[in-house]
Amino acid sequence: MWHNNEEEGEEEETFGQTSRASAASSTGVSTAIFEIRVEGRALGASDSSTFMNIQRSTLPMGKIIHEVVFDIPREHYEVYTHLTRLVLLKQELFYDYRTGPPHYAHLYQDTIRWIHDYPYERLKRGAELNDGPQMLEFCLRHFADCEIPWEEQTYSATDFIEMLQDLAGDYGVSLIKRPHGKRRRIKHHTPVLQQRALAACAWINFTSYFDRPYGGSLYAVLNGLPMYAAACYANLAASGDFLPTIVIRIANWLGTLKTRYPGVDIRTTPRLCELKHIWLAWDAYWERCIKRQIAECSKVHAARNVYGCDGCDIRAMHKNAFRACSGNCHPETKPHYCSRVCQEKH
Repeated sequence: MWHNNEEEGEEEETFGQTSRASAASSTGVSTAIFEIRVEGRALGASDSSTFMNIQRSTLPMGKIIHEVVFDIPREHYEVYTHLTRLVLLKQELFYDYRTGPPHYAHLYQDTIRWIHDYPYERLKRGAELNDGPQMLEFCLRHFADCEIPWEEQTYSATDFIEMLQDLAGDYGVSLIKRPHGKRRRIKHHTPVLQQRALAACAWINFTSYFDRPYGGSLYAVLNGLPMYAAACYANLAASGDFLPTIVIRIANWLGTLKTRYPGVDIRTTPRLCELKHIWLAWDAYWERCIKRQIAECSKVHAARNVYGCDGCDIRAMHKNAFRACSGNCHPETKPHYCSRVCQEKH
């Protein structure tokens, strides 16, 4: 499970708009309460687009995530070197964020099955024979450094990008000059494999950008190759209505440039303004998040006694997070508590 702790937000007034966020947390409980008002009225679910524009331009998010804990299934912990890296990488590249990945137990089991069925030497041989699924697995194993012999760590990012471009097929944007223009003929090629290869191309270019000496500079974004290539591949994936997490991650990072470099709107720059699909996907993602946040806040406000601890300021987003009072209180107003200490105060 994922667990995040959040610090208390501050109240800020900007041109008649007020945002107030208060949050607290206890062990295993992630909490937040938001009240958003525009010109004196509370925002409802139908105001999600207005809320999105306000939040992007003037309001703080209210939540500050400063800790993330991932519970690795005990039976899979350290079964293979860097296994969790490979699992999380597949989660980021293989599954559309709108439907989500399968259960983590399934992800671990499937990843372990691949490692068991295809040891490195067999996997390498399959990649050399242009077997599509094995080529993709070969690249991801190297990206995660999972079960890779030290003497085999001589490949460059260009080697993997060429392999992934061939997997991406006609969708690929060949940004690397190849000797003699040769391309592989892929066996066992499928549309799903093609989509995942596009996501992997976006990922390797995105991470390569930060490995360079000038990584993080605005000049490198506007004029360099890696970040532009990452955005191109993410845009191609989005054009096919495939939105793995890496697509949103790239769009979101590019969006932060507006804050770090005031006056710069990356969406209007000469090269990146043409990537319509990634920006449409990012807008849809934001609107989806805002609608979910409004729905959660409405749910909490409708039953404050269930989602709020009666003994302190802690608020929960799940009704089973707290224990109900064991007394004869009316069910509709029965207080709930986050701990025995708070219950004893009642």
